[in-house]
Amino acid sequence: MKRNFTSRLIDCYTTALQSFYSKGIIIILFVVLISASVYGVLSVRDGLELTEVVPRDSDTHKFLTYRSKYFGLTDYISICTSNITGSFSYSSSQSQVLLHRLWEELHDVDYLIKDDNGRLRKFWLIYFRDFLLGLQNEFDKGVAGNTFNRSGPHRNASTIAILAYKLLQLTSSTNHIRHVDNSDNRLVDSDNIINPEGFYYYLTAWASFDPLYEASQANIQPSPFRFPDNDIKGEDFSIPKSDDIIFSEMSLIATNLPETDDFVALIKQLREICRRFVDRGLPAFPRGIAIKFWDQYVHLRYWLFLSLGLELAVTTIFNLVGLFSLRACVLLLIVQVSTVVELFGMFGYLGIQLSAIPAILLIASIGINVDVVLHLTVQFLALEGSDTVRLKIASQMIMFPILDGAVSTFLGIVVLAFSEYMFIRRYFFHVLSILVILNIIQGLVIYPVALLLLAPNSGALRAPKFGLYSPDYRLQHQRNQASRLAGLPPPTADAGSVQSGGRRRRSRSVLHGEISTSTSVSIGSCSSDTEHDYTSSRSSLCSSAIHRPPSRIVISQPPARPPRRLRAHHDARFQQTLRLAASANENRSRPITRVTSKHFFTIEHSHSQV
Repeated sequence: MKRNFTSRLIDCYTTALQSFYSKGIIIILFVVLISASVYGVLSVRDGLELTEVVPRDSDTHKFLTYRSKYFGLTDYISICTSNITGSFSYSSSQSQVLLHRLWEELHDVDYLIKDDNGRLRKFWLIYFRDFLLGLQNEFDKGVAGNTFNRSGPHRNASTIAILAYKLLQLTSSTNHIRHVDNSDNRLVDSDNIINPEGFYYYLTAWASFDPLYEASQANIQPSPFRFPDNDIKGEDFSIPKSDDIIFSEMSLIATNLPETDDFVALIKQLREICRRFVDRGLPAFPRGIAIKFWDQYVHLRYWLFLSLGLELAVTTIFNLVGLFSLRACVLLLIVQVSTVVELFGMFGYLGIQLSAIPAILLIASIGINVDVVLHLTVQFLALEGSDTVRLKIASQMIMFPILDGAVSTFLGIVVLAFSEYMFIRRYFFHVLSILVILNIIQGLVIYPVALLLLAPNSGALRAPKFGLYSPDYRLQHQRNQASRLAGLPPPTADAGSVQSGGRRRRSRSVLHGEISTSTSVSIGSCSSDTEHDYTSSRSSLCSSAIHRPPSRIVISQPPARPPRRLRAHHDARFQQTLRLAASANENRSRPITRVTSKHFFTIEHSHSQV
């Protein structure tokens, strides 16, 4: 009963595929599906919502939802400058000018917080310069108030003025500073450039005495020296020199970033500005949590399409080497590309954003899909005969394994549907379920029609002639079994040929699923052979045995040994065929004389008369 149902189902399936109207409908549906998928691909956005990676009923999910809805994301971003290679000196006048120009160009970047005048918050070099300008002004007031003379400060001089005097003394050509003409040596010149000679001495004073050093968030590395200020007025007071700066940061605040596209635009703007200054000799690059997290989306599509292209190229090359059929490789390539486009398009309709996880699943879909359609292609190429018969036989061998694989895969992922994380349900269960459905549609509907329309040549794949997988070795146990069923001796060595009309003739190989009956009649020197091909179903065999009494019945075998789980099915099938043939011959009084075969079973009958 089960076998009848399976045979009828496959017969209906292959018959429907062979219909002209069915082919037209499938082609139209395929075009519509591809068009809708392309539209879905264009609507897919990059990103990953943070609300999808936390439990839906948690307080964190509520906080992230309200923040994204009413405020957007605000994050600290820094522009880092470095002198690791030693080609950039922070103390030089040119380097200070480049740092100021970099800060000025950052005003053109969107999404950065600015004041009412459209200005960014100050960065560390400006705080440093303002501190030195304050010291210089205090020293100038002390000089104007006669709190300094040629020998040094008076007792009534302020601590800040004395600190400025000490700093100026470090860069003076003499041991004393002339207060009469103090324009020769200043902490900051008229162009707002810090004195390069005392830059790192001044840095020590700024880090030690100015609380705005911490507020600047400069993150200077290595850290400047620091010392207490209780001995500034002492005679032996000295200011140590800090180490050369090799790293610093400009701290910025980004806000109003609701979408991933906004982060990508911000990253691109910052990197473009930094690239221009790298070309001018200032090593700079953006850094921050937002930069680290959303940096993957800057070139995500480029690397995704590159990976897909490489995988398609590699699979096509291996298919071409293994199948020896260019047309079959082109069909496989078209199916793989269409599967990727269809799965990608489903992302847009389901609201799935493109991130690293969906990109990996898209890449994996090629391997999953080729595993489905490649088996059908191999069986189709290995068979001989008409395209319809080849497709029917290949479908008999592949249809149910494809359905079994789809069902087992779905049962393996159905547990993901009950996860409390929306990310698991949408990005794994939904995507993999759609991939299983697309593989069934491609493997059992679209690709068989493509094989019928653009059928590769038959017999493109040949079984090896030697080794454990040769035809002789694969079919030895089945030949012996057929001989035992007929009660005859084992097959002879000359099993690959039969005699007909006194003439030696090589039997034509008939593959799995076909039964060939031939009647040979010799009249003088003339001979006529008539062959009728039937399927190996029970009804066709009975009709052929009763209505067309054969002189020879050829019972075919597959070119490869069936899988372990199908061997019982094949053995039972051949036993039934032999019994039906013997029953039909008993009615005609033409018993079986011997069973011989090399690539197929041949049941020869004795003739009472010709």
